[in-house]
Amino acid sequence: VAAIDHRCAQLADSSSQDFVDLILVSGREGARSVLIKAADSISPGTNEDFDRLGLREAMFFAAPIRDAGERFMAGILKSKPYLAVHCRRTDFLHARQATTPDHEAIADQLDRALQELNLDQVFVATDAPGELRDRLRSSIKHGSVHFREDQSELQASQWHDGELALIEMWIAARATVFIGTQESRFTMHIQLER
Repeated sequence: VAAIDHRCAQLADSSSQDFVDLILVSGREGARSVLIKAADSISPGTNEDFDRLGLREAMFFAAPIRDAGERFMAGILKSKPYLAVHCRRTDFLHARQATTPDHEAIADQLDRALQELNLDQVFVATDAPGELRDRLRSSIKHGSVHFREDQSELQASQWHDGELALIEMWIAARATVFIGTQESRFTMHIQLER
């Protein structure tokens, strides 16, 4: 990182209050940006903290992102009500074993939710490999299962990974009901957008 002027800080722990305090002090000292590295374990702050810092309004989806999400909802989901779920896998399978369910538990929970909510389709935002996707499609009995990749326009070769994640976030935030992954920043941002 290149900067004319910079300060370094080390958080005492991963509490949201340390994060909030760092942002507040940085702002008082005139900082225009703050880089926080390796912040995966910082617990989410309260909505009041985010509002005070102006962070809940910080996410603005660019028109191409919104438009791609809207085309997915109209084309793949047929503009019908749907359940959305964020199913974090990869590193969570090891770092958060106690709170990361296996594919059978995910399928069971989604099947129950589809039945209870009287919905017949689910959109799954996930970083899981194809194997989990195939297992979910074959295991869920009470509705159709959709992934971003179902729409040819939303393949990884045509978009940057960050753009694809934002498109998934846009689609999930507009669902009739959303179920997220415990301790996930991605889930937190979808909840804030909702």
